[in-house]
Amino acid sequence: MDVVYDYADLKELTIEYEEHTSFKARKLVIGERVGKWPLLPPNLLAQAADGS
Repeated sequence: MDVVYDYADLKELTIEYEEHTSFKARKLVIGERVGKWPLLPPNLLAQAADGS
């Protein structure tokens, strides 16, 4: 596998692998609309066992 990139601009890389079509990879940008996961309900949290 070869990774081809411009050292001055690392926003986009090209991945090359023999006998496969090359493809481009870009930096993942997580937007402002992405929030935290909701908390689990109490019945799904870890609980101490009463016995075995």
